[in-house]
Amino acid sequence: VLSRAEKDAQGNPTVPCRWLVRLETLLAGAGVEHAGGTDWGAWAGVLDQVPTARPDPRPAPSPPLEARPRGLSVSDVGLWMKDPYDLYAKRILELAPLDTLEADPGALERGNVIHKALERFVRAYPDELPPDAECRLLDLGRELFEEFSHRPQVMALWWPRFERIAAWVVEQERARRAGAVEILVEVRGLLELDAPAGKFRLKARADRLERHPDGRITVVDYKTGRLPDRTDVVSGLAPQLPLEAAMLEAGAFDELGRATVAELLFWQLRGDESGGEERRAASLDPAELASQARAGLSRLIAHYDRRQTAYQARPKPDVAWRGDYDHLARRGEWT
Repeated sequence: VLSRAEKDAQGNPTVPCRWLVRLETLLAGAGVEHAGGTDWGAWAGVLDQVPTARPDPRPAPSPPLEARPRGLSVSDVGLWMKDPYDLYAKRILELAPLDTLEADPGALERGNVIHKALERFVRAYPDELPPDAECRLLDLGRELFEEFSHRPQVMALWWPRFERIAAWVVEQERARRAGAVEILVEVRGLLELDAPAGKFRLKARADRLERHPDGRITVVDYKTGRLPDRTDVVSGLAPQLPLEAAMLEAGAFDELGRATVAELLFWQLRGDESGGEERRAASLDPAELASQARAGLSRLIAHYDRRQTAYQARPKPDVAWRGDYDHLARRGEWT
């Protein structure tokens, strides 16, 4: 609707702008009816007679069994739990979201830099820390942050946070290494599970595994964003650490063999005034969490090894989740 005021605030007639006059002339020449002869009430009545629109239901594709993945990472299992359609788009259709053109580096890039800095630090000093450990970690960070030196606004926000993270991490390292632990970082593991449609391969790359003198393992996951709720860890919506514990108990990490898990920890590397925070993944015993996670994954695989099982979009609408494929799933039409 293009409209104008025919009178001003004082009641004086107004003059329409030239483009509006030209538009009315064009419409009249084309024989198109416009405001002058329109019965708006009749139009409104016709709109009321249009049948109510029925949007398509939420998508629930059922690809053939041979197209379904026979292996996933522990992080993909979490995606599978939250939104099977997102997993379908990512691992079956093999679609990847495109980055915005000229976009500034975001949370993913920041997390990658911090993970890489901590990995290099532990590999450089696997046993005793040097007296100037914090300076050494900052030096490693500078090398990695050099990639973003052409974006001063990014460095102005990220570097002060990394400085606080470095101070917190070194303090944690000194305290934890007092227990004579052996630290392994970025450790790859593979576990094969029996399933109705054939072997299923569960893969993981653990951020940090600490082996204590008694042989037990503490699993530490670095998080630069929000930590998952403890209830999500127990329910399987955030299964990464429990599944890594199950893999450890099954001997899926070649560097460690079969091992008992002592603790499942998150290191939240916020970079705020406190620098970071250490938190247990859940109040349950790690062995119990591992057992539940493995059993739950086996049930999930068996469920999707049936041809009739669909990869439904957001089957748990009460779970707060914003996926990369919401537009593909036409989420706005059925939510």
